Amino acid sequence: QFNFCRSYQLLSVAEEQELSFLFAKYQFELGNFSNVLQYLKDGKFNFKSQESIKLLQAKCLIKLSAYDKAEQVFKTITESLLTSEERADYYLWRAQGFYFMDYNDEAQQCLDWFQTPIMDFSQTIKFQAILLESQLCAKQHAFVQAKQLLLNTCKHINDSDWIPLFKFQAADYASECGLDGQLEAIQILQSIYESFPKYTLIQEVR
Repeated sequence: QFNFCRSYQLLSVAEEQELSFLFAKYQFELGNFSNVLQYLKDGKFNFKSQESIKLLQAKCLIKLSAYDKAEQVFKTITESLLTSEERADYYLWRAQGFYFMDYNDEAQQCLDWFQTPIMDFSQTIKFQAILLESQLCAKQHAFVQAKQLLLNTCKHINDSDWIPLFKFQAADYASECGLDGQLEAIQILQSIYESFPKYTLIQEVR
């Protein structure tokens, strides 16, 4: 980490580039994807892992719906050089690209990586992968499987942000499964209303 009280001129070249890369990631979070791509293209990050830079480029391209271009970048990334968190990001975002290009088998192969034991990455990425896998199932009309994936996950987590989201999505999948499924969807939505009355989608639940 940097001591931002230090004069910028006192930073080493490697520190300057690390700071510049953090700025690029910050701009990504703000949604300035085209600017980030240009910034990474213009910058000379000789001391920064090129794999990290390429991963950020690919993520920007996914956000810009340039899925083919993103996949070309993903192919150039040496996965073993990524950190554990970056590796999880790599598989999640590559799966998203395959998902939107209708390469369902390839998307599933990427999501299967998250079943690998003893992997160190954030719960947020794990939950995003589970949600994407449910969407992949639903895309192939496997609504029961999609619903059950989310409901089973809810039984093993204690997260007030993700549980209502998973249940809301599960209810949507259940509603696609005939009359019995629609009745189950109502029950799921009722459980959200009772357990998470302040959930942001509560108006839709009602």
